[in-house]
Amino acid sequence: MDLTVAGTSGILTQDDFVLDWQSGFGFDNPDIQTGFIDRSGMATRNEFSFIETPSERSQYALMIDNFADLIRNGDADERETWLSATEMTQVFLNAILAGNADAASSSPRH
Repeated sequence: MDLTVAGTSGILTQDDFVLDWQSGFGFDNPDIQTGFIDRSGMATRNEFSFIETPSERSQYALMIDNFADLIRNGDADERETWLSATEMTQVFLNAILAGNADAASSSPRH
């Protein structure tokens, strides 16, 4: 699954952003760089910039660590922030899957 975010001054593209190519359970190839492509202004394909985003730990380990830390140390406001972000992400994905941008403005909690 690819992710492309377009804005007024450029485009960010991430190839297979849901896969951990370097240390995933399905793939284990440390030679594949982790990062995204930055396309700003008028540029040819040769002028696109690849921005590496290396990590010492796999995305799976970081996700579990963040979740465990939230359970151990997170306060109610921090948990509400994560819950709200999770719900907004799901509403957004549902809107995309349904092909209806208006659905993105509604919240499942309200």
